[in-house]
Amino acid sequence: MRQSFFLFIVLIASMLIYSCKSHKLDLKSSMVGHWELRKTKNTQNGSSKIFPPGKGINLFFTDTSYEEFSEGSMISMGKYKFIQDTDKLSGDLSSKVVFKPEIYSWDTTRFVIGFEGNQLIIRVDSVGALIRFYERLD
Repeated sequence: MRQSFFLFIVLIASMLIYSCKSHKLDLKSSMVGHWELRKTKNTQNGSSKIFPPGKGINLFFTDTSYEEFSEGSMISMGKYKFIQDTDKLSGDLSSKVVFKPEIYSWDTTRFVIGFEGNQLIIRVDSVGALIRFYERLD
């Protein structure tokens, strides 16, 4: 009986680990490419700003790194990684992205990532955060 219970626990743990790795791979492969900022929304006061094509910030993701451009000039670059963390808004465990993980600490800003159609949605993991909506260009 103990052996069966132990085998069951090992099986469940293996499934959870595989599921988390698979989810991270799906997010990463979905992020790879060229994205342009189309809209920002302030969740604190409800205001929005629309960016016409060619006027937004451009993000380029590879499997391990990113580059951010504004008006043709690079404003940020580095590596990124996914972590599992509790979402401050929903309280659920979710995948978040950390930019420049080599300088990661307990107070590093974590970003909640989502996809809707051809949009990448990035939100700082905090109450009253700015949400950014990017459109896939490639």
